[in-house]
Amino acid sequence: MTITLTQFLTARYDEIEDLASTAEHGDWYLDYADDGVCDHFEQQSPTYVLADIAAKCGILAVHPVDNLGYCMNCWSDRTPQSSAAPCPTLRHMSMPFVDHPDYRQEWRP
Repeated sequence: MTITLTQFLTARYDEIEDLASTAEHGDWYLDYADDGVCDHFEQQSPTYVLADIAAKCGILAVHPVDNLGYCMNCWSDRTPQSSAAPCPTLRHMSMPFVDHPDYRQEWRP
């Protein structure tokens, strides 16, 4: 079965959300000499990651895809002449996952 870009992104976000939810209940301690590294890890706290995933899921929600694979928000006429499906927003959202084994190169922006 071939998955859609929306399904692919939802699966990746679910994985990240599960990891952040698990980490949220653990103890975080950084003992590292480089303050820049500590600042980076603090910014990537489970709370931040969960909020980031919620925002990305919100973007997915406002870019629903029809049965032809066209974004009903971006391509109002949803014809092959509009542009290539999926929509550019979802294509850009896929970029962090280009090395994932299920990523399809046709999803690149």
